[in-house]
Amino acid sequence: MTGNFGVSASKLNRLVVREFRAYGENGSFVSSVTDVQAQAIRAGRRPADDLAAWGYEDPSLWGTLRTRSDEERVPSAQGGYHKFYEEFALAAATGSKPPVATEEAAAALAVLDAARVSALEGRMVRVKACGVASDDGEPQGERLSKEGWMNPKAIEAIDKVP
Repeated sequence: MTGNFGVSASKLNRLVVREFRAYGENGSFVSSVTDVQAQAIRAGRRPADDLAAWGYEDPSLWGTLRTRSDEERVPSAQGGYHKFYEEFALAAATGSKPPVATEEAAAALAVLDAARVSALEGRMVRVKACGVASDDGEPQGERLSKEGWMNPKAIEAIDKVP
């Protein structure tokens, strides 16, 4: 997936905002980036309680996909933190492929480091595109879509950037 992406958060003027924005030639996608799994865990629920219903956002929290011809609310993919931990445990026990490649983890740390510097220094910090691909060389946007981490319809609409 290529394009302009942004994640922002603010607590200015008592307004708490967290957003994920993706812009492309064919449209944009904006989501409030809620973590329904963390909220459910804090409320005392667990994936094992009802795995089929676990990790879904309430329709009022769905992201908005805007294209030249339409605007619609689209659901996020089902959250699946438990899958990550199951795969991590398996990799640790057997030496199999971990759920996150080292390069992907390093890219995530670069973003977190930039966020820390931004907060400490009160300025925007740009992070170079990491160009991280999965172990099989597949671009991350395609991988994220196939693995269900981002709504495929949103990826398709924003994927091409001039």
